[in-house]
Amino acid sequence: MKKYSKEIEVINFFISILFSLIISLFFYSCEEQVSISPPDIPPPNGTLIIDSNPRGAHIYLDGKEKRRITPDSLLWLETDNYNVTLKLDLYRDTSIIVSAVEGERAQYFVDFTQNPFMRGKINCDAKPSGSSIFINGQPTGKVTPSIISDLLPGYYTVRYNQQNYRDDSIAVILKSNTTVEAKTTLVDTTVWTDYSTKTSAIPTDNLTCIVKDNNGVLWIGTEDKGLLKFDGGSWQVYAQGNSLLQDSRVSTLNFDSDGVLWVGNKNGLFLLGNNFSRKYNDVDAKPLVDSDVKSIATFINSTVYIATNITTVSSTIDGNGRRTFQVKIGSQHGVPNAYFTCAAIDNDGYLYTGTSLLGLIIGDTKLLNTSNSNILSNKISVITPDPISGVWVGFKSGVSSGTGLSYYYNETFQSKFVLQNGGNTNSIYIDNNNIKWVGTDRGLVEFTTEADVKTFSKESTGLDIDDVRGIVQDNLGRIWIATYGGGLILKKK
Repeated sequence: MKKYSKEIEVINFFISILFSLIISLFFYSCEEQVSISPPDIPPPNGTLIIDSNPRGAHIYLDGKEKRRITPDSLLWLETDNYNVTLKLDLYRDTSIIVSAVEGERAQYFVDFTQNPFMRGKINCDAKPSGSSIFINGQPTGKVTPSIISDLLPGYYTVRYNQQNYRDDSIAVILKSNTTVEAKTTLVDTTVWTDYSTKTSAIPTDNLTCIVKDNNGVLWIGTEDKGLLKFDGGSWQVYAQGNSLLQDSRVSTLNFDSDGVLWVGNKNGLFLLGNNFSRKYNDVDAKPLVDSDVKSIATFINSTVYIATNITTVSSTIDGNGRRTFQVKIGSQHGVPNAYFTCAAIDNDGYLYTGTSLLGLIIGDTKLLNTSNSNILSNKISVITPDPISGVWVGFKSGVSSGTGLSYYYNETFQSKFVLQNGGNTNSIYIDNNNIKWVGTDRGLVEFTTEADVKTFSKESTGLDIDDVRGIVQDNLGRIWIATYGGGLILKKK
């Protein structure tokens, strides 16, 4: 028994030692997990309240955008001096030094309008001089030319008024310490009337050609609305929905001796006569090889010549009263690589055909270009018969070629004028007084003699007349101008 008692005592001893170790480890672990930190330092609490006149300025603090717009506050600032910059659209940036103090709210106000360097000027200049000036609808008491000063930045509408001229307005944006130009030319209403989408019921401003019928009615081709008929008071539209036209662009127009209107576009020929219409193109066994019609020339015996992109077409009426067509490709004129641009028949019955690069064809095969004649350029754009004899020829712009107007007669070209700064000659019209009216993409040219050449442009007239595509004189002797971009314009005198 004593032996077992001894063993039990030994076991109990070791158990007590182990228990003591466990208790010691427990308290040691608890001491390791518990720590004592110093108290948190409160954040800075200085506040800046920033406002401005006008409001809406973006706030920058020491060069950094704070994503704040006046009026607003900048919070949690330390006691210190700061650079605050305000950025307001159209105004000069303004910077101020501000002071923040912890626990306090400091207010700062910037009045942009009190700084004279914030102001700007508008240079008001309208032709004719002496036009009254209105700013945002209010009279200024001044006339052109004048500079209106001491204006705050902003958006302004400048309107000009002059007797016998149409009022015109210009919108300008004025920034601090700048001078903005507000220049224009007023339209003389005693001379001009324009029919644009802004001033009339015309459906488009992009016109391509114009002719007049025996009743004085105008027929006008457009870039995007088909064919227009204008009787001076109302407009009628011939387009895909109500006619045979299957292309909205009309490139050329002409009347034959029977009073039938020939209409050309990229989809062929369309004839409009008394109570009938007809279509010719290169599909459905129609007589044209190429439907891209560029020009139509007519003669007194109902003969019609057509220039398409790659062919020429002659059309006559046979013994049965039916119209027939004869098509020739470029090689049959001795110019296999020609692209045709225009055609005309002079009063002696001679046919002239223009090409885009190779020169002028007379008859079927006689080719005149810069290598064998004194022609101004090989890029022919328009041909118009002279009322007596010969033809007038216009040219397209080129890097090394001249542009302008020439007269061809008796085997010789006479250069009448050259367009300044290049430019394309689009149309030529000779009125009842033998004045040549030339439509260019530099404006309308009135040519009487070499010493008497006048150019009408947007700068000189106030009209969108810089790209003239067609010209015609009406029964009252007035000149109608079809423009690309400016609609229809009437020169009354």
